[in-house]
Amino acid sequence: MTFENRLLNVSVEESTLPSPIRILLGGTQTPSVEIQANSVQDFRIILETTLKSSNRSQSQTSHQITLKITDSKNKNYQLKKTIPFRIPISIQN
Repeated sequence: MTFENRLLNVSVEESTLPSPIRILLGGTQTPSVEIQANSVQDFRIILETTLKSSNRSQSQTSHQITLKITDSKNKNYQLKKTIPFRIPISIQN
């Protein structure tokens, strides 16, 4: 729960994936979401990336993605979260 209005922006700070990552948040392609004060909201963050076929056999299967979440209305609010990412075997071959 938040006690003030927040405009949260999500960005990829660091990644071991060789290709770019696009963030889908709250059902939109905009990586930001507004949360009203005194409310609780759940959002699903979807990370979309593409792997080129030439990279599939050479790339590792486990990766790390570090997300940075900031509040546009409060510059002191910042959260970093490292997420493990594993490429399924069926995609690797």
